[in-house]
Amino acid sequence: MEHKISIASYPFNKANADVILRSSDNVDFHVHQVILGLASDFMEDMFSLPQSLTSNKDLPVVEVTEESETLDHLLRLIYPTQDPVLEDIMAVGRVLKAAIKYQMDIVTARLRGVLTVYVDPLRLYTIACGTYLEQEAKSAVLEWCDSSDLNLESYVPEMDEISAGAYYRALQFYSMFKGEQMIPDSFTFCIPNTGSSVNSPAHTGSFPAAESVTIPSPFDKPSVDSNVIIRSASDQVDLYVNQAILTLASEKLANMVQSSDQCEGGHRIILLPESGRVLVPLFSFIYPISFPHFEERGLLIAVLKAAVKYELGRALEIVRSRWRHDIQIYPLQSYFFAMQNGWDEDARVAAKFAAILPLDEYIPQMETVDAGVYRRFLQYRKRWRSIISAATQVAFYNIYEPPESNYDVFWSEQAVLPSSRLERQIHVAWAHWAGAMLPRATTASLTNVPGTAVTGSQDTWMQLTSLINSCSYNMIKPSVSDVLRKCEECVEEIHRLSLSDELNLEV
Repeated sequence: MEHKISIASYPFNKANADVILRSSDNVDFHVHQVILGLASDFMEDMFSLPQSLTSNKDLPVVEVTEESETLDHLLRLIYPTQDPVLEDIMAVGRVLKAAIKYQMDIVTARLRGVLTVYVDPLRLYTIACGTYLEQEAKSAVLEWCDSSDLNLESYVPEMDEISAGAYYRALQFYSMFKGEQMIPDSFTFCIPNTGSSVNSPAHTGSFPAAESVTIPSPFDKPSVDSNVIIRSASDQVDLYVNQAILTLASEKLANMVQSSDQCEGGHRIILLPESGRVLVPLFSFIYPISFPHFEERGLLIAVLKAAVKYELGRALEIVRSRWRHDIQIYPLQSYFFAMQNGWDEDARVAAKFAAILPLDEYIPQMETVDAGVYRRFLQYRKRWRSIISAATQVAFYNIYEPPESNYDVFWSEQAVLPSSRLERQIHVAWAHWAGAMLPRATTASLTNVPGTAVTGSQDTWMQLTSLINSCSYNMIKPSVSDVLRKCEECVEEIHRLSLSDELNLEV
């Protein structure tokens, strides 16, 4: 379906124009190469490339990604006409981003000056991170820290445009600034700070490059059954496969085979960017051969990503099942990955376990998801912490005196939630037993033999008893059976509060 093309308003509709810039929403701007070339070396070079021609005047057409409003504002800043009226800071940001993209240095400098007029630190931070302007990003966060109207939890919808990593760094700087901690001069906002990345394969999803890849049968050589070559573009590894099997496994790969115009030895070639280490286990899952074993989590993640990308249903189901086994070990990484792929239930399970992590640490996956994904998790966790804390106070009010600091903090990279804290122990138990910590029918049997009626729970209940005894503020030390009854009351209160709050993770 063709979209109707409209013409921009004056002065971008003049008949003596020699090039057309077409916006993403199909508005044609009839402009002059000499003006654009003087303002931008990038555009001058762009005009030297072959362009499509219009059907009427045969003017070259350059399609750009900016929508018409932003493009109009940008062009008016370089044309001998009245400057545009930029109604809000986000409009300034969109034009600034385009000016930086097209290397319009004078316009960029003007717009960076305009940003300082606005008192809107959260949106300024969004713009700065989107355009990689570290100076403006730092100014924005400092203004955020100094504002009496804002706090650590402040957020605006436009911040969904930045990465979770940029959001994490803003929270980290805010926390350090308010805590009067030493902040290094090298601290960055738009890109990860040096040394902040956790480089293990479990965190990055990467894996060490192998010197060679062993290709198992039947992929290792041509055969009477093979008629397609899957070739790795990164290491030139070839896998010989059967087109019929590919077609059954993935409609996407079937279409790639049909559209391939490369052929070698009677085999059509599909060139894929993944390495041979990824492709071998990936295609093993669609053949009637033994399944591969993943010793490296990074390799498992890479294969899982490829299975999603190429819509290999059987491979995806098997590898995703193996990935789920590690959700409790890598909950926040799993949460981000699940959110990226729209796996709502997996995201909720991962968030449940991520909520009991004792502190907030940076992980590289934060650069691959937007800030809104991370914020939804932080809000979900804080609501759960509030409920756990309130239920604990109700159940243990007469034998437990909580520490002065609150359990329901929104964010902290400091280990403010030690394992010796009752609320966190209750939260950990709740997460691992999916809200069924202590069925009422088991309480009597637990009175004399602690923990035997609930599989694997004895250590936890003994720890809880010890914790409560150490935190008791009266002379009466509760017994294990007292603790169990109190835990049962706590569970019921958690159920009641969570139902009344309609607590759920927004995905």
